[in-house]
Amino acid sequence: MRALAQGLDGRETVSVRELRQRGGDVLTQVELGDSKVITRDGVPVAELRVLPRPRKSTAEILREARRLPGEGQGRGRPIRGNQH
Repeated sequence: MRALAQGLDGRETVSVRELRQRGGDVLTQVELGDSKVITRDGVPVAELRVLPRPRKSTAEILREARRLPGEGQGRGRPIRGNQH
């Protein structure tokens, strides 16, 4: 397997042929934060980069936190307020 080349701007390039042959590997690298410039016949034609993930609202974060197990609680049991 040949190493990816670098374009003039320093970003890694991958040819359409390489993308077809090892697309899974390239996508894994992109998921980990790399971006790639896709070339056809040595000419840059596209950029492959990870999509931004939608931000969670405060309400969603709190809802998820309530489902996490706390100290002394069973797994998946909701967190309850102080019980006096």
